[in-house]
Amino acid sequence: MHHSSRYLPLDATIERNKLPSGGTKLGNRDLRNTDSDDTDESTVIEEREKEIESEHEEEIFISVGVDFGTTYSGVSRSLSTSPTELFIVSSWETKEPNNHDLEKVPSIVTYNKEGNVSSWGFSLVEKKHHLSWFKMGLSEEATQMLAKEQPERYADLVKLFKKHNKQPVEVSADYLRKLWAHAVKNIEERMDPLIWETIKFKIVLTVPAIWDHRAQELTKQAARNAGMLDRRGTTLELIGEPEAAALAVVTDMNIPGMQSSLKAGDSFVICDAGGGTVDLISYRIEQISPLKLAMCAEATGGCCGAIFLDDAFEKQIRTLISSKEFDKIGVLSRRRMLNDWENGLKRSFRMNAAGDNTWHVNIPGFAGMLAEDPIGTRESLLSSTSSLFSDPGTLTLKRGHVEAIFSEVCSKIKDLVSTQLAVVGEKEGKRPICILPVGGLGGNEYLKDQLRSTFEDVYLRVPARPWSAICRGAVLKGLGNDLVVNHVSKYNYGIATHVPFDKERHTEEDRVYRRLPEIWVAKDQMIWFLKKGDNITKDDPVRHPFTIDRSHSSELKNVSEQIYYSSSSEPETRLSGDVKPLCSLDMKFGPRLFQDLPEFINTKGVKWRQLEYVLELKVSSGQLNWVVKHGEMERGSIVCEDMKDTKESDTPI
Repeated sequence: MHHSSRYLPLDATIERNKLPSGGTKLGNRDLRNTDSDDTDESTVIEEREKEIESEHEEEIFISVGVDFGTTYSGVSRSLSTSPTELFIVSSWETKEPNNHDLEKVPSIVTYNKEGNVSSWGFSLVEKKHHLSWFKMGLSEEATQMLAKEQPERYADLVKLFKKHNKQPVEVSADYLRKLWAHAVKNIEERMDPLIWETIKFKIVLTVPAIWDHRAQELTKQAARNAGMLDRRGTTLELIGEPEAAALAVVTDMNIPGMQSSLKAGDSFVICDAGGGTVDLISYRIEQISPLKLAMCAEATGGCCGAIFLDDAFEKQIRTLISSKEFDKIGVLSRRRMLNDWENGLKRSFRMNAAGDNTWHVNIPGFAGMLAEDPIGTRESLLSSTSSLFSDPGTLTLKRGHVEAIFSEVCSKIKDLVSTQLAVVGEKEGKRPICILPVGGLGGNEYLKDQLRSTFEDVYLRVPARPWSAICRGAVLKGLGNDLVVNHVSKYNYGIATHVPFDKERHTEEDRVYRRLPEIWVAKDQMIWFLKKGDNITKDDPVRHPFTIDRSHSSELKNVSEQIYYSSSSEPETRLSGDVKPLCSLDMKFGPRLFQDLPEFINTKGVKWRQLEYVLELKVSSGQLNWVVKHGEMERGSIVCEDMKDTKESDTPI
């Protein structure tokens, strides 16, 4: 592979006026040179003209928001010509009539012996091992948290993956294929056949705030493998779940009505309590009309969603009736028990429930228990009256039992909220004025009571339809709604370049000699365009000037640049440690450009030319848009989500 040299200016203005005797102006680095065909000026100009024309063409499309969740998933859509008419996909196949029109469907699949999906969602085949929580396997952080917090459930999940010879990304693709097929059918049935034939989709897929780039790419890979991009003209982009929720919640609010409670300069916290993760993000109101928001702090989150509450419920039942009795409960009976919990006690339990209240859980096949059973001695789990009595087929719970189920999960969520409030208070000089809970768990009555009592100085404002807020916000994003004017970076982003060697700053092992400009340089030094926690305005790009040395025109074929990222709070100064590759940017400098470049001659009599260009970074909804410019001409661009595919064997589980 041919290596070419490139410079990082130390002081572009001064260096342009003072050329060293060897002819070089600036620093130096290596770039890969690909073997693609020559790209001349006319080709670049034609491509740009086509892009400008396409930008001005108003094309009818359907914006589809897909909330792929750990426990439940939802889809919503809207036609670009009727952006105020937003529809939730439902009509789920189910034996339970109450589930038919729900806003979401369970993220569960079963497989047959051939490895094909035999059932999914609400219409599950009985007596089959159900694969759920598989989304957690796309994220290394979520997988580690699951293994730590729920070792038995983690072991069961790994066992099922091995049983069906599937990786998390494969199961996710299988599930998304079923979800997408149902959604497309639902949408088609409600559209004019003539429009349907040619209309395009803009899909916006949501991901948790804690998803790193690897988990994001695996999510996109699952969507591609599911056939979501098979329809001609379909595009796909990602959006963070809390940002999507904020878009839906704030859009739902009546702006004139907001002015009495929220005003410019006020901030609020979105608490997206979902199935697997709880994500938090905070915004400051920049202006009321038109509404503009600014991120106050980096999005944060943790693995303490509804699945951990469900697991606490099962553990409590096992403790109360004994493991022996619990293991006797059949698959169908256990499913009915969990459904009873999901649609009853889990949603209705309140912090101010009377101490003598009791709640009944249906467990078909359970023999029941008498008051004198040994369970009556477990004072730590019971309220003031410790004895239990349960008829056959039911289990009676007291307030102490139920509070024990909620306590750990709610405590973790409150810790996340407390940290977010403190960070915003420090950065903004005042606390947020309200918390907006969304997501399935966000509508939980007990959690809302806990948040109200813990954060008395912050108003808890419950938005309309919190369960579907994320997929509705994703649709709005696809329609072009973007209320947020800035982005707070979760990572460090930059490139590795060569700079003039300085023995005070650089290590000897990085010292190399560049033959064309005849200078010693320090190789692979990191230039960070964004650092973790940096607040960047979306309309204000970050730019760095660079130069490339070439001795022959053929060396100006598509040179490329590797872009890196790091999660370190103190980012590295050189290519090492936590610095990881993110994406590669191809630069279209045609050979015809070579003759127009300034020429230099080094002391060996070798002639060479130097090309100056600017590398620019813009941020939009968490997407990193990199652009290369030479003069006023764009010479290459990439969105950092366009990473190379991650191998399925590289998934965390």
